Amino acid sequence: MEIREAGLRDFPALVSMTESDGWNYTEDDFHWFRRVGGKTLVAINQGEIVGMGTTFDYGNAGWISNILVKPKDRGQGIGTEILKECVNRLRDKRTVALFSYERS
Repeated sequence: MEIREAGLRDFPALVSMTESDGWNYTEDDFHWFRRVGGKTLVAINQGEIVGMGTTFDYGNAGWISNILVKPKDRGQGIGTEILKECVNRLRDKRTVALFSYERS
């Protein structure tokens, strides 16, 4: 598995993934997030996007959110690996926060 920053060509697959989980993000959401400085990471397994996570740099603080793994790929540690990569990319921050719903 590879984790890398999402490119513009990845956005349609990310939209599809969020729709299937009821998040209903649009390509405009991903474009906006990119424009304001956010980073969307994707987990790739055998050429397929199987998960995502986002980070945002607030100077001394970093924010992690939107960790999502396709249902068929859950339970394999992919979300954990995405989270580790998000933390790694924010390692120089004084504070790192994770946004999550209780049910997650």
